[in-house]
Amino acid sequence: MSKKKIQRVPIKAIVSEDGAHELVTSPDMQPYLRLIKAGLQDKDTTPHFEEIAALPLEKRYIWRVASALKWAFADLETDNVVWIRQTLSPDD
Repeated sequence: MSKKKIQRVPIKAIVSEDGAHELVTSPDMQPYLRLIKAGLQDKDTTPHFEEIAALPLEKRYIWRVASALKWAFADLETDNVVWIRQTLSPDD
């Protein structure tokens, strides 16, 4: 086991991608955040599951997939992949 000292990092110092911030602050994410909060606080999660179950399908899943795809396609740079492959040695 490592003898390294544990370094505490304030939550404000944690950096996240813009897409993650957009996702977690979306109004559509709020029912999920309420569910997570209730679970972490050992409170009854039943009303939160019921709230999510009552949402239309597109509010439950499709918007999350669409958000993820938006960022995946924005970051897709096929030219860079070609250039990086040209710099790799056979061992890489």
